Amino acid sequence: MADKDSSSGSNIENPDQNSDENAVSSYKASIENLVQRFQNSNPLDQKHKFWETQPVGQFTDVGNSGLPEGPIELPTPLSEVKQEPYNLPSLYEWTTCDMGSDEICDEVYVLLRNNYVKDDDNMFRFNYSRSFFSGLCALLGILAVGMLEFVLRLRGSWLLSLVVFR
Repeated sequence: MADKDSSSGSNIENPDQNSDENAVSSYKASIENLVQRFQNSNPLDQKHKFWETQPVGQFTDVGNSGLPEGPIELPTPLSEVKQEPYNLPSLYEWTTCDMGSDEICDEVYVLLRNNYVKDDDNMFRFNYSRSFFSGLCALLGILAVGMLEFVLRLRGSWLLSLVVFR
């Protein structure tokens, strides 16, 4: 009988050992999956229709030692920069931002909260508290004294809301 009990006991699988093996197997599979996804995401093989038209370094330039060091485009002299704002359709207007104003800060806050996303997966949204953003606006208001012409808003006059903030 002892033989029967001992042999039947050896046929029973240890549940802890089985779960450990499953965890290791799952871990290996996830690592292999991650490596495969990384290898398939080689940016050199992908087309970047927008970025290929922009004055930025290109993936095809990687490793090309014949390219000169320095800026891609030389800075434009201030005398050649357009001094007047571009003409906008009649429903839009350029306005300056007084970042010390609570009303302007609220407009910018709503625009960023509803539209600003840091990544393509739409996971990292602008989600600061109003009090944090108000403090930031107050700081920008102090820093922007004498430089208000560089902080611009594009307003949709028919909406009476902020469309662009720079």
